Amino acid sequence: MNLLGGPTLTLAHVKITGRRRVGKYGVDVETFEEAACREIEAGLAEGATIVIDEIGKMELFSERFRAAVLKALDSDSPVLATILFRGHPFTDMIRSRPDVDLIEVRMANRDDLPGVALGKLGEG
Repeated sequence: MNLLGGPTLTLAHVKITGRRRVGKYGVDVETFEEAACREIEAGLAEGATIVIDEIGKMELFSERFRAAVLKALDSDSPVLATILFRGHPFTDMIRSRPDVDLIEVRMANRDDLPGVALGKLGEG
């Protein structure tokens, strides 16, 4: 699940049963944690730039993911992430951090965002 490759895993599917759902999709939290959290933790150990797509409803089912996100934000590694637009206690807390710079994606700025993000990562 990192940018350099890795296995393809099913994290959510209509055929997954259980109480953790996003719309019609059941979420396999354990598989998600093994993939996403392991990659964040490995990236932090290497001092790599951490890219998280996304901190959203499905991902917030996982306490381990929340802890990994906070560990990444508290680290010296640069972090680039997309985050749930709607209010949620965890994402609201991230938004309120003084070390977080939010850029809202809009039609007018979306084509410029890769350069803007790279510029901000270079500032860190």
